[in-house]
Amino acid sequence: DDARRVTQMMTNLELSENVGFMNNYVAALFLPHTNAKEFPTVSKRLTKLTNNNPKQRITT
Repeated sequence: DDARRVTQMMTNLELSENVGFMNNYVAALFLPHTNAKEFPTVSKRLTKLTNNNPKQRITT
């Protein structure tokens, strides 16, 4: 009976139907992140790298 009660208490959330979640999830899959403003220290380091070595091309 405890198992039955627990199964009735469970909730399934389909996160793929939540547009906001999916946008954040997909953006987080990329390195560097698609929103560079979320990681200002990384952006500064990438800028410093490209300024020190102009032959390398790193986009932010």
